[in-house]
Amino acid sequence: MVSLRQVAAVGVQTTSLSSLVETFLSVTPLQTIPVTDTESRLSGSLLECADNSQAITVLDLAFTFGTTFQHSASLLDVACRHCDQLQGDSKKGLGFVGFTRNMIHLLKEANMEGNEPRGELPSNISVSRLLGCSYLPLSVRQLREHKQFWKELDDSLRQFQLALEQSEGAANSPSRLTRMNEFHEAKPHGAFKRLLRVFANNVLYKDSDGPSYLYYLYIYLKSLSSLLVQFLPETDKQIPRTYFDILGESLVSIIGRLVFDHDVPPSQLEGVTSKLKLDLVQLVIQNCCPVIPDTPPPLPFQGAASNEWGKILLNKAGMEKNGEARHPELCVRTLLSDLLTLIKDNLESSSGVLTVERATMLANDSNVQALLASTSEIVAVDLTLLSPGVETLAFLANLTNLMWIHALLTLETSPREVKGGSSDTNFGLVSKSAMCRLMSMQCVGYTVGALGFVSLFELLNTLLGPDLALSSPSLLRSVAQHGRSTHHEDLWDRFTVSSDPRFLFALTNGHKYSPKVQVLHANNMDEQLDRCMLEYVNHFIAVEVMESGTRLLIPPLIQSYHEFVLVNHEPESHTMMPDLLDREDSSSISRREKFSLLLEFLRDNSSGEQRSRLYDSVHSLTASNMVVSLKSSYMFSITLEYTNGSGVEISAAEALLADTEEDMWDKRVLQEPVVKFLEQHCWLLAVLVQKIHQDKSLHASPVQECSPSSSLDRRTWCLEQLCCAPWVQHLQPMFGGNATLAALHTTPPPHLLWAWFEQLASDNKWQCCADTLWALPEALLLQDTRLQMFNDTVMAELAATIPNSECPTPWWYCQHIGDICTQAKCILANMCRWPVEECIFALRVLMESECRKLPEALETQVREHLRKMLVYKKILSHFKSQKITSWFELSYFSENDPSLVMDYLLESELCLEWAELHAIPTRAQHLIDSRYFMLLLQRDDPDLSTATKLLHSLPFEHAKSICDSLLVQLTSLPSLKFVISLLLNCYTSSLGPDALEHYKMVQLGVEVLSCLPGPEQSQYLTLIGQPLLVLEELIMNTHLELLERVLASISLLVSPRLRGILDDLLRKYAGRALDMGRFPNQLEERLDVSLAVSELASNSGEFVMPDTAPQKSQWMRDEEVTECKCCRSLVFSMFNRRHHCRRCGRVVCAACSTRRMQV
Repeated sequence: MVSLRQVAAVGVQTTSLSSLVETFLSVTPLQTIPVTDTESRLSGSLLECADNSQAITVLDLAFTFGTTFQHSASLLDVACRHCDQLQGDSKKGLGFVGFTRNMIHLLKEANMEGNEPRGELPSNISVSRLLGCSYLPLSVRQLREHKQFWKELDDSLRQFQLALEQSEGAANSPSRLTRMNEFHEAKPHGAFKRLLRVFANNVLYKDSDGPSYLYYLYIYLKSLSSLLVQFLPETDKQIPRTYFDILGESLVSIIGRLVFDHDVPPSQLEGVTSKLKLDLVQLVIQNCCPVIPDTPPPLPFQGAASNEWGKILLNKAGMEKNGEARHPELCVRTLLSDLLTLIKDNLESSSGVLTVERATMLANDSNVQALLASTSEIVAVDLTLLSPGVETLAFLANLTNLMWIHALLTLETSPREVKGGSSDTNFGLVSKSAMCRLMSMQCVGYTVGALGFVSLFELLNTLLGPDLALSSPSLLRSVAQHGRSTHHEDLWDRFTVSSDPRFLFALTNGHKYSPKVQVLHANNMDEQLDRCMLEYVNHFIAVEVMESGTRLLIPPLIQSYHEFVLVNHEPESHTMMPDLLDREDSSSISRREKFSLLLEFLRDNSSGEQRSRLYDSVHSLTASNMVVSLKSSYMFSITLEYTNGSGVEISAAEALLADTEEDMWDKRVLQEPVVKFLEQHCWLLAVLVQKIHQDKSLHASPVQECSPSSSLDRRTWCLEQLCCAPWVQHLQPMFGGNATLAALHTTPPPHLLWAWFEQLASDNKWQCCADTLWALPEALLLQDTRLQMFNDTVMAELAATIPNSECPTPWWYCQHIGDICTQAKCILANMCRWPVEECIFALRVLMESECRKLPEALETQVREHLRKMLVYKKILSHFKSQKITSWFELSYFSENDPSLVMDYLLESELCLEWAELHAIPTRAQHLIDSRYFMLLLQRDDPDLSTATKLLHSLPFEHAKSICDSLLVQLTSLPSLKFVISLLLNCYTSSLGPDALEHYKMVQLGVEVLSCLPGPEQSQYLTLIGQPLLVLEELIMNTHLELLERVLASISLLVSPRLRGILDDLLRKYAGRALDMGRFPNQLEERLDVSLAVSELASNSGEFVMPDTAPQKSQWMRDEEVTECKCCRSLVFSMFNRRHHCRRCGRVVCAACSTRRMQV
C-alpha cells in the first residue's frame, strides 16, 4: 500500500500503476467481506458483488489515490476486469455497482476530448477530485449543463470585453440627443444584457429570490451614468461612454463632482439616489467634511510588555534559568541566534524578508513566545565580566538587534484589524513621524544587569553616535538629549565606547531598506562589519538608464553614512551637509567632488556584478551627475537574508518621491443649495458644516451670512462655548486652524498629533508643546507611554529655562514629570536657577513620595542636596551681605571664597553646618581659628570628637596658637579640661620646658576650679593659670573642708617642687592662726550680746549701734564674714581685704571704712 501511495503521488505512467496493482492483487490474499443473511435479505441487490474483495480494493484505490484522469481510468479498468457486473455501458444498478458505473461515465464526460478548462472545471480531473469538489455535480446530465453554462459564460464575457475595448475608441457625437441615444445603445450594454441572460436561463445558478446581483449592478451603473450624462457639460472629459466607465470612481467622488464641481442642487439628485437606496445626505457630508471618528483612535498595542511611566520593559524578571549564569556576551549572542533560527525556519524559503503578516503569526507562536520570555536572563547578567573594547561592542550590537526584533514582534504586530494599513495604530517604531519614532525608541528597553533600564535609543546612540542614531532632523537632537534613562551613570560610563558608523549596516531598523540582522562575534567583528557594508551596497544600490540619462538610486542609509563621513573629514567646510539629491549647489565643483567621492565609496565597497556595473556606468553617471536618494519607506520589514536581485524597486522610485494627495473636502466650496438641503434634513448638521467651512484657513464659505435667530443662538450656545474653550485653541493648529474640527474630535489623529509635536520641538516652542499635552484627554496620557516620555521631555526642557517674565516659575514644571528618576535628575540639574524655598519643596516631594521610589544612589544625592538647601535657607535668612543674594551665590562663594562667608558666620552656630557641608576643615584649614572652636566647645554639649580631629589635622604651631586662645576665652570647665589634656597628651614632645610647666599649672588650676561650687568657679576663672593663689584664698577664708577636698583631688597632679610650695603656704597660715588665741571676760560677753543684737537688727534691715565700743576680742571673726556688713555688695577675697570698725566691731570693706571718729 505504501508503494501504491508513492506511485500515485509521483504520477508515474499508468501502465506501471496497473502492473503494480495487478501484482499486488495476485500476491496479496484479501479477506472476503462477510455478509449475513439478515443483511442480504434486507438490502437485496444493494450488496451485490460485495464479496468481491479484489474489485472493492481497486475501487477504493481509484476513489482515493488517483491524482490524474489517467490514473483513475486505469484503476477503474482493473476493477472492471475483476468484476463482470461493472462491465458494459449501462448506468443502471444499485449499490456500489451502480455508483461505480455512474462515476465511470462521469469521469469520461468530465475529461471528454475537446474540453477546454473553463471556469470551475479544470482539465485532467480525477475521480478523487470529482468526489472532493462540492461545486461539481455527480450527475452526468447536470455536469453537461454545468459545462455548457461555463462555455456560454466564457463566450459572453469575451464579447463583453471586446465591446468595452471597441467603445474606448469611439468619438463623442456632436449633438446632445444623438449622444444620449448612442450612450444607452452602446455595444457593451448589449453584451452585458446577454451575460445577464446566461445567468437567468441557467437552472443551476438561477437566483430564485429575484434578480441576480449582476442585474442590480447593471441598474445601479445605468442610473449613476445617466445622472452624469444628464448633468455634466458636453465638454467635460470625464463623461462616461458606457455604464461601466464609472466603476473606477467611488460613489462619493461622483456625487462630489455633481454637487460641488458642477453646482447641481442635491434636491435634483434625491429621486435617483432614493431609488438606488443611497443616503444622499451622507454622500454630501463626505464631500464637504472630513471624517470625524465617534470613538477615540485605538491606543498603541503594547503586547505582553511590562509598563511603567514612560517605559516599556520587554524582558520581565521571574524566569531565571537553573544553573550558573552565562557570560553576558554569550547569553545575548545565543538568544539572538536562536531567535533568528526559529524565524527563518518559519519563513518561506524564497523570501528573506519578514513581513508584518508573517510576523503576526510568529508573535503568536508558542516557541517564539517562550524564547522571547527567556530574555529575562539578561536581567541578572554580570556586566563586570565584559572586557572593554571589542567584546563590549559585540555585546551591545547583538543586544540592539535582539531588542529590535523583540520590540517589533511584540509591539508592531497588533492583532487588531488596521484600517488603511497605517502603522500609527501600532506602537510607532516604524511610524512616519520622526518624533514618534524617537519617543518609541526611548520608551522601549530591557533591564540589563546592574545598568537597570536601558532603552533602544541608548544602545543606538552608544554604537552609532547621535548623528547617525537619529533618523530625524538635527533640530530634534535636543529632544534626544533626555534619552538616557539609566540611573547608574558611573557603570554606564564603562560602556561608553567610540562609535563606529559601520554598525549602521549591521543593525536592523524594522522598515524597508533595513540591513540584514547580523549576529556579531568578538573575535572577527571588524571583518564582519566590512562584510555587512559590502553586502548592503551590493543589494540596495541600483543604476537606472533613462532617456534623460543614467541615474544612481541609493537608499537613505547609504546617504546618511556618506554624509557622516564627509562631515567628519571636512568639518571646517561642512557645518551642515546638504542632501545628495540632484539640486542646485553654490559650487558645481564641490558638488562634483561629492558625487565623485560617493562613486568611489560605492566602488570600493561593492563586489562582483555590482562593482562591474558601477565601473561601466561611471562615465555616464559622472556626465549626468544624477543621484536619487530614495525616501525612507516606513513599512514593517525585517531583513533576514539578502536574496538575489536588487533590493531597490526601480519602478517605484518616482512614486516614492511623489507628494501625498490632500484631502478633497478642504477644496470644496459650500454653496447655498447644499446648506438648504442639509437644513431640510437636519438643522444641526447644517450648522456644523457651516462652522467647519467658516473656520477653514484657506477657503472662506461664499454662503451669504445672515444673522441667526435668537432661537438658533440658544440652541448652538453650547457648541459656541465648546469651540471657544482654551483646550480647543491649543489643538486648533493641528486641524489647519479649524476650531470646530478640533472641538469635534475626541482626540487628534495620531499622525497629526506627532507631526505637530515635531514641528513645535524643531522650533523650540516647548510651552506650546506643554499646552497641547494638557489639552489632551488625561486617559490618553495615562495609557500612551510615548506621550508620557514626550511629556517628561517637554517638562524637563521648560524646567531648564531661566526664570523670566514669560516663565517666572520654571520649577513648577518639574512637578509634572512622571518618571521619578527623570524628575530627580531634572531638579538636581536646574535647581541652581531656582529660589531656595522651591528647591527644598521639590526635593522634599521626591523624598516623601510613597508610590515612587528612587534608586539608592540617586536617593543619596537628593538627601544630600536637601540637607544643603536647609542650611542655605537658614544662612540666607540671616545674611546681610549685598554680594550674596541667592543660595547658588552662597554655594559659589563657599567653594571659591569661603573666607567671605566664614567671617560672617563665625559668630553664629550656622558656621558649623556650613563648614561641614563644604568640608572647610579639610580644604581651607587656614581659615580655622579659635572662633570656630568656640562654636564647637562653648556650648552645653561640646563636640569634642570633631574638635579633636580638626586640631590633629592642623600644623602644631597653628593648633598651639588656637589652644592658647581657647584657654583664655573658654568658660566651660569640660572644654578647658579637654584643651589642656589635648596639649599635654598629644604635643608633649613638641613643647618646651617653660611651656610644659605653664600648661601643667593650667591643668592644676582647671582641676582646682572643678572642685569648687558652681557660683565660685566663675570668681576664680581668671586665676586658672595660678592655682596657688586660689588655694591661698581658700586658706585665708578658712574654707578648710573645701581645701581638703581640693588637695585630695590634685594630689596626683602636684609635682614635688609644687608640693613643697603648698606645704610652706599651709605652714605660714597655720602659724598665723596660733597667734590669734584670746580669753573672754564679762564685758566681752556683754559686747557679744550687744553685737549679736546688732547683727540681728542688721539682718532685719535695721542696725543698732552698741552702747560702748567693743574690745578687739569682741569683733566679728574674719572667717565668719564673706561680704561687707555695711554695703553688702562687695565679696571679700585676696584682693578685697576685710576691715574692722572700731566703734561697732563689724567687718566692712575698704570703701566703707574711710571715715574716722574719736572712740
